[in-house]
Amino acid sequence: MFGFFKPKISATKIAEECVQAFALVIRSFEDKSYIDRWLNLSSATEVKELVGDSRTTEIIHKQFNSDEFLSRYKKLTEFELELVRMGIYRAAISMPEFICRRIEIWDNQRWVRDNKPPGTRVSWKFPEFLEYKQEFFSVKMLFMGHFPAEPESL
Repeated sequence: MFGFFKPKISATKIAEECVQAFALVIRSFEDKSYIDRWLNLSSATEVKELVGDSRTTEIIHKQFNSDEFLSRYKKLTEFELELVRMGIYRAAISMPEFICRRIEIWDNQRWVRDNKPPGTRVSWKFPEFLEYKQEFFSVKMLFMGHFPAEPESL
């Protein structure tokens, strides 16, 4: 009932979420050789075969159908969820450097948290989507026309 008043997620925001989702998918493998294998792939189909549809479905459910997501945005239709799946695989091919930088920071954050060196203060320089404008547009264009645009969008 109250979903009627919620905004629909924008094309820019959903594309950002897809990039983040693939980073979570590839990082979820215990065997870190998956990252090396992924970096040698050249198509979304190959990425889908490598990571498997079940992990992607799990991340889609956690990230795009969660209570947190639904508290901010309108629920996505089945068609939109399939676009999300395609966006995740496209992000894997279009934004490998961005995703690798993000994973490296997460791993370093985990190391600092686990080892807690006394007096350690770390400032993390997360990659920005603006640094990868052309690569990000490749992901975002999948959602244009299906989701609202933002005035200041990339």
